[in-house]
Amino acid sequence: LGAPVPAAFPWRTVGVVSSVTLGLSLVYYVQAVQHGRIFGDLGVTSPASISVLVTTASMGTILGGYLFKRLRRASMLQLLGSSLLAYGIAYIGIALAPTVTVGLFFDALGQVGGGIMLPSLIAWALGKYTYEHRGRGMGLWGGAFFLGAFISPPLVSLVGYFTSGFLASIGVVGMLSLLLAALVLLVAAKGIFHVADGRE
Repeated sequence: LGAPVPAAFPWRTVGVVSSVTLGLSLVYYVQAVQHGRIFGDLGVTSPASISVLVTTASMGTILGGYLFKRLRRASMLQLLGSSLLAYGIAYIGIALAPTVTVGLFFDALGQVGGGIMLPSLIAWALGKYTYEHRGRGMGLWGGAFFLGAFISPPLVSLVGYFTSGFLASIGVVGMLSLLLAALVLLVAAKGIFHVADGRE
């Protein structure tokens, strides 16, 4: 008997996973790449103070990761929708924050969203590939995710060109995130799509 013929690599799945991953990474990297600039535009001039604020806000990532672990009964769409909801509120709050303290609160909320989004995306992507294809599939997933680190900053700058500046562009991203969150959560509530989450 000959060796079993391996299944063809699922390029269509790669297209779906990579597209969704890239889209969400654009939201994720607005904060991850330009964290320091956010506080700089909120009026903090000391690099040391910005570092402390960024570190403090980043504690929200730990909370987000904890929530991902605790929300075992939530579907992947619910988790990703909740992450986008947190980002939407956070980015709008940052754009409108009257003080650094208020901005810090909303910035930390965005970190909570990131703490939910990243493991959710990884679990979702893993669930879309069989064992034999997970190595290549997740390698391509990583490429799509980290591509967002290069694309997100110029997109934010482009939005800022048509608005009143950097913080205003953050607010625009926040509004788009809220709209997308509403769509995702509506789809999850209606049960229109079944999304394998890989968390069995």
